[in-house]
Amino acid sequence: MLQPDTTWTPGRARDYFELLPPRAQDIVREALRGGRVSADALRLTARASTATPTA
Repeated sequence: MLQPDTTWTPGRARDYFELLPPRAQDIVREALRGGRVSADALRLTARASTATPTA
């Protein structure tokens, strides 16, 4: 029988965070600062992640 491991340690949380895409990391950081993420912050991160690079 499988038993899920739901124990979070600081190291495990860091490993999970580092696997997130950069935009998701930005959203998590914003949530950690104030407990919530404003719509403006979400729009800013969405714009930044979809911007096309200029050469």
